[in-house]
Amino acid sequence: MELLQLKYFKDAAELENFSKAAKKNMVPQPSISYAIKKLEDELGVLLFDRNGRKIFLNENGEYVYQKVSSILNTVDECTAYFANTNVEDIKLYIQDGDFFISHLSADFMSAYPNAHFVYATVEEVLHSDNPPYDFTFMLPICDMKDFNYELLLKDEFVLLVSKDNPLSKYNEIELSMIKDEPFVGLYDTIPVRVVTDTICKAAGFTPNYVFKTHEDFATTYKVSQNAGISIMPYKYYMIHPDSNIKVIKLKNAEFNYLYLSWPKDKILSPIEKTFADYCKKWFSNLK
Repeated sequence: MELLQLKYFKDAAELENFSKAAKKNMVPQPSISYAIKKLEDELGVLLFDRNGRKIFLNENGEYVYQKVSSILNTVDECTAYFANTNVEDIKLYIQDGDFFISHLSADFMSAYPNAHFVYATVEEVLHSDNPPYDFTFMLPICDMKDFNYELLLKDEFVLLVSKDNPLSKYNEIELSMIKDEPFVGLYDTIPVRVVTDTICKAAGFTPNYVFKTHEDFATTYKVSQNAGISIMPYKYYMIHPDSNIKVIKLKNAEFNYLYLSWPKDKILSPIEKTFADYCKKWFSNLK
């Protein structure tokens, strides 16, 4: 008695037709007939009554069907259990780019269902002698000699204004022209905001923020409602663009950089190598 026989029997019983069972299993109909005949021979009883092309479980068949269903359910549970034990963890520490990483990680898990992400905390990093992560997403630092790294993103800073704002008539603008404008943006604890403020200070002014938030959506919504202007990396903005926002290039624009890095002495596992390659491809496809 083989599992395949039992599966063919169960499908035929539920579909009440050998041809439909064959189609479901993508095998010729004689394969179904032969498997069930062999099962009946092994048990020494008939399992179906027949009426033309339709088949019906008899009393013997009903009994066997209950037992077979239980057996196959147990097999499925075992398969699922051991599939779950093959889940491969990838531990990430996100210093920057979390807006992108939420989309990236969801896409990667869809493509590789056995992958599972674990996120390192600041406390873990501060209190660990060795990096408690496989990869970190980070801004560039002066000394990268302790890391292997890949540049994932070079993202130009642009000005966002409402299409109702008088500035929307420009396609490119000097930073000095917006020094007196009201700004909306992220809190100054968020890396991209720190870079934005640095760009403005280099141009000779400190932005006047009339609205601050932790949410990118709230920033672009406020801009679209003409509550203020905002400076933001272009690809960062284009994850969720707004039809009422005009994107204006900045003269002598700065760029936001995002790196994927991992410890210098780390040998990447197959799933980690796959993830690193996937990251490069995912970011290269951003428009």
